[in-house]
Amino acid sequence: MKRLVLVAVFALAAVAPAGAQGFESMGSTDYTTPTTTTETTPSYSSSTDRKFSLFASIGAGFSLGGICVGSSEDVVDRASGREITETDDEFANFGRGLKIDLGAAYKFLENVGVRAAFNMSFGVPGIEVTWKEKDEVLGTAEKMTVTMHNAQVGLKALLVPQFRAFDLFDVCVGAGLGLYWTSCSWEREDELPAGNYKEEVDVDCKATLPFIGMIGVEVPVADRLVLYGDLTYEAMNVTIEKVKVESTTFTVVAPYAGGWGEGDVGVGTRTTKYEKDAEDRAPTPKVPASNLAIRVGVRIPLF
Repeated sequence: MKRLVLVAVFALAAVAPAGAQGFESMGSTDYTTPTTTTETTPSYSSSTDRKFSLFASIGAGFSLGGICVGSSEDVVDRASGREITETDDEFANFGRGLKIDLGAAYKFLENVGVRAAFNMSFGVPGIEVTWKEKDEVLGTAEKMTVTMHNAQVGLKALLVPQFRAFDLFDVCVGAGLGLYWTSCSWEREDELPAGNYKEEVDVDCKATLPFIGMIGVEVPVADRLVLYGDLTYEAMNVTIEKVKVESTTFTVVAPYAGGWGEGDVGVGTRTTKYEKDAEDRAPTPKVPASNLAIRVGVRIPLF
């Protein structure tokens, strides 16, 4: 029995280092799950996740229709008769010119939002009608120049659905209404053998309600910066309400044939008011202001 115990002790002593070595190697084994690297595709800019944003744009409006306000002509009087060497009809449209928009947008659904903007439109360059006449027999010359200026300011609101195209940009299609106020004035200057004469005329217009349609493209370039361009159609006419001569040096009234206020009598400051269906004056003039505008701008998503 004693001999068996001694054998067992020696056997355990021999096995223990090997077992310890085995446990030691087990403890050193790395059972950590290998880390894998996955590539992520670039996601659409978080600018689309923000519901409220501000925007600003600039562009140009091109006339769709107009009213003739006179003809620029070069006339020569010779012994053989009167000859018009050049003529060019001039048309007015109160929606054309430089366009500036400042506004805000709010997305109340994932793909539908509203836009409200303060709109400014400047009729540049101004409309100019020049009439020249040269008398080769008497050696005299006359010149009449009428320069017209117009501008619009107003507010507009559009409902704007949008959708993603090719995972690159947004396409926006909008429609809405506006409320625009128009200002207009012209200056007339006559250079005659008897002297020079000037006249300044101010025109009052009624507010107008345009129908507005828009299609545009937006491209996010940063987290808080979106570039966009749009094509906008505005359908409207502007009604003339009153024409007032603010100042004049004419001693004889000679109404501008292409303008408003024809039939005035008297000298000096005078005013012509237009009323619907009035029988004692000319019909109320309406000036086309429908236009097609191209704009580019930036939108800044805030929150």
